[in-house]
Amino acid sequence: MGVGRVRLLRMLTLVAVVAAFSFTLWVYTLKPYVYGIDGPYYLVQYFSLRDHLRLEYPDPPLVFLLLYPFEYVADALCGDPGLGLKVGVSLFTALTAALIYCVARRLLKGELVVPTLLALTYVVWPQTLRLETDFIKNSASFLFVALLVYVLVNDSLRLSTRSVLGVAAVVCASLTHVMGFALAWVSVITCFTVLLISRRGVGARSLLRDPVIPAFLALTVVTATALVWPPLIGGDLRRFSEFLSAVGTQGLGTRAPKPAPPNQLFSRASPSFACVGPTLYYGLTYLLVIASLVVAVLRKDRRLRYVALLSAAALAVLNIPTYPAGWGFRLRLASCLFVPLAIAALVAGAGRRSVKFTHVLLGFFLAVAVLGASVTTYLIGPSLPPPAIEELKAINHYVPEGSEVFVPHAGVRYWFEALHYGEYVVLKRPPPIGSGAYIVTMLRGPRPPLAARLVYEGEFFAVFKLP
Repeated sequence: MGVGRVRLLRMLTLVAVVAAFSFTLWVYTLKPYVYGIDGPYYLVQYFSLRDHLRLEYPDPPLVFLLLYPFEYVADALCGDPGLGLKVGVSLFTALTAALIYCVARRLLKGELVVPTLLALTYVVWPQTLRLETDFIKNSASFLFVALLVYVLVNDSLRLSTRSVLGVAAVVCASLTHVMGFALAWVSVITCFTVLLISRRGVGARSLLRDPVIPAFLALTVVTATALVWPPLIGGDLRRFSEFLSAVGTQGLGTRAPKPAPPNQLFSRASPSFACVGPTLYYGLTYLLVIASLVVAVLRKDRRLRYVALLSAAALAVLNIPTYPAGWGFRLRLASCLFVPLAIAALVAGAGRRSVKFTHVLLGFFLAVAVLGASVTTYLIGPSLPPPAIEELKAINHYVPEGSEVFVPHAGVRYWFEALHYGEYVVLKRPPPIGSGAYIVTMLRGPRPPLAARLVYEGEFFAVFKLP
């Protein structure tokens, strides 16, 4: 590769990262306050780390530690750690897009423009926007899953470097979110499958030296340790049992989500179907699955087979239409990582002779992404409307500092803790009558015990005091 081409490659990579970061941060700063239910939750975790060197809520710790420097600097400079949170998450998204670009470049040898477009497709894909603003740990874990995929397809790196990066990727994914942990397992198992399929002409010694082996061993150790000592990953393995329990009790029958009650306080932005409707969404997804499987069967290149089979398996499992209500939504959002990877595999599998196919495919998915992003950008934002946040902030006028306060709704409690961290003793369980504690409820939410005395009633919230 000539010096000029290397410089062009580095410049395009930098442009893609800067564009991805700028767009995500722009979306994040269109509205005041942090976004989604995760936003105030992360501020509470930051305050707890800052003041007590521990997490307020047990969770996989890595993402909070990685975001801490951004939040601390923003807190020190302008008193708004939420701005640092937005900058940090935007950087995670940009780096994930850069890794998608690098994977696509490995598959599309010599191609520069298509990998750039695929990276930007990931950034503006509606499910990415929804995930990174409301399920931050999940979105951050994709950085390490993408790193693992890149390590497994990039045989130009030294073997020792690939092995170290592969182990780091699976450990970091496991310490970030259970979805990243699960997808790391899917990636490793898929790579093993491709190795077995492609074993002809590959010796046993070469197989044992493949970087997927140390990644597999690291995952096995993390899994075994987490089963014995769940705090290693914040007890996140319990979500697997919750999901299996939901499937076991509800089955895979179609169950529509419960309709929102009238005057629902929390925003219900749900651009899960990328603005194309559920029928067309599932149709497009399973077309990608089938086409990726065809590429995995017909093409002999190991890297291409791996990415195609991984994309097909992940998209198929994540998009079963009849998952129990509440679970299917979260799983569908995780598809955002594999849509650009599947397209990269299809373009690489089609070859240079199918230029028109490449243009039509990319044009179609970019159009879907841009249309979806235009709507999603409008929908996402803070989980509470700003007037409700301001009202919650002013509750300290009616509740003396140092009081015990119970907030029944978890989403409101995160906001209350973030706005009044250190001012009150926030209870996690209902206080007994006679405790003198305060109860903050949504105006149309569950009412407190009859013995409670009304202290304040606003437009969104009511405050009661127990005797």
